[in-house]
Amino acid sequence: MTTRGPWQGHAVVIGGSVGGMLAARALADHFRRVTVVDRDDLPDEPGFRPGTPQSRHAHVLLIRGAQSMERMFPGLSEQLVSAGAVATEWPADALTLTDHGWSPRFGGGLRSVSLTHQLLEWTLRQRLSALAGVDFLSGLSCTGLLASHNSTHVTGVVLRPRAGAGPEVNLTTDLVVDASGRGSRATGWLREIGYEPPRETCIESSLGYASRFYSPPSGFDADWKAIYLGRKHPENLRSGILVPVERGRWLVTLTGRGDVAPTTDESAFLDFARRLRSPVLYDAIKEAEPLTPVWGFRRTENVRRHYEAMRRRPEGLIVVGDAACAFNPLYGQGTTVAALGAETLDSCLREQSRRSASGDLAGFSSLFQRRLAITSMPAWRVATSGDLKRQSTGGAGGVVKRLQRHYLEAVFAVALENRNVSLATLRVLHMLAPPTALLRPAVVARVLRGSRRSTPSTDRVPPPPRRHLARVD
Repeated sequence: MTTRGPWQGHAVVIGGSVGGMLAARALADHFRRVTVVDRDDLPDEPGFRPGTPQSRHAHVLLIRGAQSMERMFPGLSEQLVSAGAVATEWPADALTLTDHGWSPRFGGGLRSVSLTHQLLEWTLRQRLSALAGVDFLSGLSCTGLLASHNSTHVTGVVLRPRAGAGPEVNLTTDLVVDASGRGSRATGWLREIGYEPPRETCIESSLGYASRFYSPPSGFDADWKAIYLGRKHPENLRSGILVPVERGRWLVTLTGRGDVAPTTDESAFLDFARRLRSPVLYDAIKEAEPLTPVWGFRRTENVRRHYEAMRRRPEGLIVVGDAACAFNPLYGQGTTVAALGAETLDSCLREQSRRSASGDLAGFSSLFQRRLAITSMPAWRVATSGDLKRQSTGGAGGVVKRLQRHYLEAVFAVALENRNVSLATLRVLHMLAPPTALLRPAVVARVLRGSRRSTPSTDRVPPPPRRHLARVD
């Protein structure tokens, strides 16, 4: 914990998601009182809630995100493992099939945990609730903003019971944080108090998800913990993920684009898995016991709301997480970007306190939205470059972007043989290093020397190798 800043007032966070709670954790070091409002009735144990439909699908907690949350909540990783999360090491513990073939598996020293989104959210809520001055209000929807007489300042929020049973309530505050996710209504709230909402950039992924929990077959034994089978465009547009989660279960998520997106039909789910580029995932689950129905999810577009570019904005309102910038979930970046956004919020509040010892928040909203846009840009580039190269998204992205994508494809190909390039790529994918790390001279030299490995030309590949050491040079 750090010393509280000069704002001895009240901050309200709209949305009790992981992103909202991480923002609340940052605020708790600067405000006397922090209230997290959510429309759902928050469960007393890890469990699904309607406000987070994506939580039923496989989530990858990137190492950078895990490190950030550990700083905010010391001992969090150990607590998650004690609750059943599975410790994993990259790249040794995962079978990973890329466009170019199987990734090498070796002890890279990159460690993370595998778990359900519900366990992560519940654990964060327990830790946050234990902090002095932090409260949760559940079963309430935010229907609008309160503003000063000339609308220059947001002074609170209007809340209504989700079921409509009861009158609206005005909750006054010094700072409103919108963390309500992809479905954020902040653009409409701004219009209601006289502001032009920010422009949006949307890049479709045309991706569909279907997920199911399994109990592994009795006596099942393998030298891997997780499976990541990527698609290969255009031969096979199917991909699949199997991750170990608490209570000894497997969470399996299948994805496809456009007309080949998986459905929620049970027999079709297994058939979809059978038609992946490698049979390894299907072979694992064909005799496994299904524990749940098949759930689907289709809201996978990349959406960026450019709050940083607004010409006029009220003081006292900021927008974070998916409400500001939402990514194709395939790349597993959302939770980590939310954690980085919370770090950005903390650093901006510290900077503001140095500027104004009296606790004046003038200019803070603009400062934060600009910094948040910079923080989320590397993840945005990774997600959208992957989607733009697919024909289904339309648009080639220009000559420079095409050259960048060609270079990245060369990096991924060389990473199959070279341990140093493989680790550099993993560090970027886990957001431990920026994408520019792949342009360092040592990496470029290895990529320019090229790979002698041939890229599989069909939609099926040989069986995966057991753990092995990629070439080092």
